[in-house]
Amino acid sequence: SSSGSSKDGDGGSVPRVAVGVPGLPSGKSVLQLTAERILRLQQLAATATFGRNASVSRLVQWYIMTSPATHDKLAATLKQHAYFGLQEQQVTLFCCKTAPPAFSGEPLRALQLGPSTLTRGTPGSGEVFAELKRSGVLRSMRQRGVRHVELNAVDDNVLARPADPLFIGFAMDKGLDAAAKVVEPSSVAAAYAAAMGSNDSSPAAADGEQGHPQDPAEGLTEAISFLAPAVGSYYFTFAALDRAAAFYEAHPLSMYRLAPA
Repeated sequence: SSSGSSKDGDGGSVPRVAVGVPGLPSGKSVLQLTAERILRLQQLAATATFGRNASVSRLVQWYIMTSPATHDKLAATLKQHAYFGLQEQQVTLFCCKTAPPAFSGEPLRALQLGPSTLTRGTPGSGEVFAELKRSGVLRSMRQRGVRHVELNAVDDNVLARPADPLFIGFAMDKGLDAAAKVVEPSSVAAAYAAAMGSNDSSPAAADGEQGHPQDPAEGLTEAISFLAPAVGSYYFTFAALDRAAAFYEAHPLSMYRLAPA
């Protein structure tokens, strides 16, 4: 999915996905955590199929949609860290060069850059469907024989399990074209507490309510509480994703919500 950015000490733009998660003891970024989870999944799959110490013969393909502001720096970060153990051939970055119109006012009105040109906002996850087609990523998936795809917002989903075999397996078993796996906002704090290794993941402890001891994970949950809305993963068969991409390419405004929720 798309990568947001933050400012580094020199005033430059740093992809948020490449910045260490605040409060996480390891200091790892979501980018590194995701790569390591993919590595572990590949090894588990090889072991389950061929036995202990089996070498990995099937690679999980990882496609990351970037923005013009983050693409080069994210590519440089991956290269600098040797793709965090992944093979270069299984990591593909594609830059989203389209963006939704910018709106302002109440009721919302599109902002004009010129007499016949709309002002564009920042690219977001809504563009992923059409961009998969425009960038040639769908063609790459087809050539590689990809049949099942899981989408998530990699830059703000520290709890994501990439290519979750249970989630994808369930969808395959039920013959679903698409599925979603999300958590309720009230359970996010407890989930972060578990990620921190806390033994007490009760809502009271995780939320740090008055009268209860402060949970060690409270600092983390506060620091990255903005991540909660994106804690979800979405499954598509390749055929369904291809149809969605074709639809949004033909009807680009259909992917945007033109009024506040």
